[in-house]
Amino acid sequence: MSTSELKTDTVGRVYAEALLELAKEQGSVDALADEVRQLLPIIAPGGELHRLLTNPAISDDERGAIITAVFEGKVSGLLYNLLRLLGDKRRLGSLPEVAAGYLLAVADERGQVDVQAYVATELDAGAVKQVADQIGAALSKTVTLTQKVDPSLIGGLKIKVGDRLIDASVASQLRNMKNKMVAAGRS
Repeated sequence: MSTSELKTDTVGRVYAEALLELAKEQGSVDALADEVRQLLPIIAPGGELHRLLTNPAISDDERGAIITAVFEGKVSGLLYNLLRLLGDKRRLGSLPEVAAGYLLAVADERGQVDVQAYVATELDAGAVKQVADQIGAALSKTVTLTQKVDPSLIGGLKIKVGDRLIDASVASQLRNMKNKMVAAGRS
Protein backbone atom coordinates (compact mmCIF):
# COMPACT_ATOMS: atom_id res chain seq x y z
CA MET A 1 0.00 0.00 0.00
CA SER A 2 1.42 3.36 -0.99
CA THR A 3 1.39 6.29 1.42
CA SER A 4 -0.82 8.23 -1.01
CA GLU A 5 -3.66 5.87 -0.07
CA LEU A 6 -3.22 6.34 3.69
CA LYS A 7 -5.48 8.64 5.70
CA THR A 8 -4.90 9.91 9.20
CA ASP A 9 -6.26 12.59 11.50
CA THR A 10 -5.08 14.69 14.44
CA VAL A 11 -5.41 11.87 16.98
CA GLY A 12 -3.66 9.46 14.62
CA ARG A 13 -0.78 11.87 14.04
CA VAL A 14 -0.26 12.53 17.76
CA TYR A 15 -0.05 8.84 18.66
CA ALA A 16 1.97 8.08 15.51
CA GLU A 17 4.61 10.72 16.30
CA ALA A 18 4.97 9.36 19.84
CA LEU A 19 5.22 5.83 18.45
CA LEU A 20 7.90 6.92 15.97
CA GLU A 21 9.97 8.48 18.76
CA LEU A 22 9.77 5.28 20.82
CA ALA A 23 10.65 3.17 17.76
CA LYS A 24 13.69 5.39 17.11
CA GLU A 25 14.84 4.95 20.71
CA GLN A 26 14.57 1.17 20.35
CA GLY A 27 16.06 1.10 16.84
CA SER A 28 12.96 -0.60 15.50
CA VAL A 29 11.51 1.95 13.06
CA ASP A 30 11.67 -0.37 10.04
CA ALA A 31 10.55 -3.50 11.89
CA LEU A 32 7.59 -1.65 13.37
CA ALA A 33 6.71 -0.18 9.95
CA ASP A 34 6.61 -3.73 8.55
CA GLU A 35 4.35 -4.85 11.40
CA VAL A 36 2.05 -1.88 10.93
CA ARG A 37 1.79 -2.56 7.17
CA GLN A 38 0.71 -6.13 7.97
CA LEU A 39 -1.74 -4.90 10.61
CA LEU A 40 -3.51 -2.35 8.38
CA PRO A 41 -5.80 -4.76 6.49
CA ILE A 42 -6.72 -6.54 9.72
CA ILE A 43 -7.80 -3.36 11.52
CA ALA A 44 -9.46 -1.62 8.56
CA PRO A 45 -12.68 0.21 9.45
CA GLY A 46 -15.67 -2.01 8.78
CA GLY A 47 -13.60 -5.15 9.24
CA GLU A 48 -14.53 -7.77 11.81
CA LEU A 49 -11.71 -6.97 14.25
CA HIS A 50 -12.33 -3.22 14.02
CA ARG A 51 -16.04 -3.73 14.71
CA LEU A 52 -15.22 -5.99 17.64
CA LEU A 53 -12.67 -3.60 19.18
CA THR A 54 -14.97 -0.59 18.83
CA ASN A 55 -18.24 -2.28 19.83
CA PRO A 56 -19.76 -0.24 22.68
CA ALA A 57 -21.49 -3.36 24.03
CA ILE A 58 -18.09 -4.85 24.93
CA SER A 59 -16.67 -3.81 28.28
CA ASP A 60 -13.19 -2.35 28.65
CA ASP A 61 -12.05 -5.52 30.44
CA GLU A 62 -13.37 -7.72 27.64
CA ARG A 63 -11.73 -5.48 25.04
CA GLY A 64 -8.43 -5.77 26.92
CA ALA A 65 -8.81 -9.55 26.98
CA ILE A 66 -9.44 -9.58 23.23
CA ILE A 67 -6.30 -7.50 22.60
CA THR A 68 -4.30 -9.85 24.78
CA ALA A 69 -5.67 -12.98 23.13
CA VAL A 70 -5.21 -11.71 19.58
CA PHE A 71 -1.93 -9.79 19.83
CA GLU A 72 0.16 -10.71 22.89
CA GLY A 73 3.29 -12.55 21.81
CA LYS A 74 2.35 -12.17 18.14
CA VAL A 75 3.46 -8.57 17.66
CA SER A 76 6.35 -6.55 19.05
CA GLY A 77 6.15 -5.26 22.59
CA LEU A 78 5.98 -1.70 21.27
CA LEU A 79 2.95 -2.43 19.09
CA TYR A 80 1.28 -4.48 21.80
CA ASN A 81 1.76 -1.66 24.31
CA LEU A 82 0.26 0.80 21.81
CA LEU A 83 -2.79 -1.44 21.42
CA ARG A 84 -3.19 -1.70 25.18
CA LEU A 85 -2.80 2.08 25.57
CA LEU A 86 -5.38 2.80 22.88
CA GLY A 87 -7.71 0.34 24.58
CA ASP A 88 -7.19 1.95 27.98
CA LYS A 89 -7.83 5.43 26.50
CA ARG A 90 -10.88 4.16 24.57
CA ARG A 91 -9.20 5.15 21.31
CA LEU A 92 -9.18 1.80 19.48
CA GLY A 93 -11.47 3.33 16.86
CA SER A 94 -8.49 5.51 15.88
CA LEU A 95 -6.16 2.54 15.38
CA PRO A 96 -6.31 2.66 11.54
CA GLU A 97 -5.46 6.39 11.60
CA VAL A 98 -2.61 5.80 14.08
CA ALA A 99 -1.19 3.04 11.88
CA ALA A 100 -1.49 5.20 8.75
CA GLY A 101 0.00 8.15 10.63
CA TYR A 102 3.00 6.07 11.65
CA LEU A 103 3.71 4.97 8.08
CA LEU A 104 3.29 8.55 6.84
CA ALA A 105 5.61 9.84 9.58
CA VAL A 106 8.27 7.26 8.69
CA ALA A 107 8.06 8.20 4.99
CA ASP A 108 8.25 11.90 5.86
CA GLU A 109 11.23 11.29 8.15
CA ARG A 110 13.01 9.62 5.24
CA GLY A 111 12.07 12.35 2.78
CA GLN A 112 9.86 10.02 0.73
CA VAL A 113 6.52 10.83 -0.83
CA ASP A 114 4.15 8.88 -3.05
CA VAL A 115 2.61 10.92 -5.86
CA GLN A 116 -0.23 10.01 -8.17
CA ALA A 117 -0.14 11.45 -11.67
CA TYR A 118 -3.37 11.42 -13.65
CA VAL A 119 -2.48 11.52 -17.35
CA ALA A 120 -4.44 11.46 -20.62
CA THR A 121 -2.20 8.72 -22.04
CA GLU A 122 0.32 6.51 -20.30
CA LEU A 123 3.78 8.02 -19.92
CA ASP A 124 6.89 6.07 -20.92
CA ALA A 125 9.53 5.25 -18.30
CA GLY A 126 11.68 8.26 -19.24
CA ALA A 127 8.78 10.69 -18.87
CA VAL A 128 7.76 9.12 -15.55
CA LYS A 129 11.32 9.58 -14.25
CA GLN A 130 11.44 13.18 -15.51
CA VAL A 131 8.11 14.08 -13.87
CA ALA A 132 9.11 12.33 -10.63
CA ASP A 133 12.47 14.12 -10.60
CA GLN A 134 10.85 17.53 -11.17
CA ILE A 135 8.27 16.97 -8.43
CA GLY A 136 10.97 15.62 -6.12
CA ALA A 137 13.13 18.69 -6.71
CA ALA A 138 10.19 21.01 -6.00
CA LEU A 139 9.32 19.14 -2.78
CA SER A 140 12.90 18.29 -1.77
CA LYS A 141 11.80 14.67 -1.41
CA THR A 142 12.29 11.33 -3.10
CA VAL A 143 9.18 10.70 -5.20
CA THR A 144 7.56 7.40 -6.09
CA LEU A 145 5.24 8.19 -8.98
CA THR A 146 2.18 6.15 -9.85
CA GLN A 147 0.31 7.08 -12.98
CA LYS A 148 -3.38 6.65 -13.65
CA VAL A 149 -4.74 7.09 -17.15
CA ASP A 150 -7.75 9.41 -17.52
CA PRO A 151 -8.47 10.16 -21.21
CA SER A 152 -10.92 12.95 -20.24
CA LEU A 153 -7.93 15.14 -19.36
CA ILE A 154 -7.21 15.57 -23.11
CA GLY A 155 -3.58 16.42 -22.32
CA GLY A 156 -1.36 17.64 -19.50
CA LEU A 157 -1.70 16.03 -16.10
CA LYS A 158 -3.06 16.26 -12.60
CA ILE A 159 -0.72 15.59 -9.69
CA LYS A 160 -1.93 14.39 -6.31
CA VAL A 161 0.47 14.71 -3.38
CA GLY A 162 -1.17 13.74 -0.11
CA ASP A 163 -4.36 15.79 0.10
CA ARG A 164 -3.22 18.37 -2.49
CA LEU A 165 -4.29 18.17 -6.12
CA ILE A 166 -2.51 20.23 -8.77
CA ASP A 167 -4.50 20.33 -11.99
CA ALA A 168 -2.46 21.21 -15.10
CA SER A 169 -4.68 19.34 -17.53
CA VAL A 170 -5.87 20.73 -20.84
CA ALA A 171 -9.47 19.98 -19.84
CA SER A 172 -9.07 22.16 -16.74
CA GLN A 173 -7.49 24.99 -18.75
CA LEU A 174 -10.35 24.86 -21.27
CA ARG A 175 -12.91 24.97 -18.42
CA ASN A 176 -11.16 27.99 -16.91
CA MET A 177 -11.11 29.80 -20.27
CA LYS A 178 -14.83 29.05 -20.79
CA ASN A 179 -15.67 30.38 -17.32
CA LYS A 180 -13.69 33.57 -17.95
CA MET A 181 -15.40 34.10 -21.29
CA VAL A 182 -18.85 33.56 -19.78
CA ALA A 183 -18.03 35.93 -16.92
CA ALA A 184 -16.70 38.56 -19.38
CA GLY A 185 -19.87 38.23 -21.44
CA ARG A 186 -22.03 39.01 -18.41
CA SER A 187 -20.19 42.23 -17.64
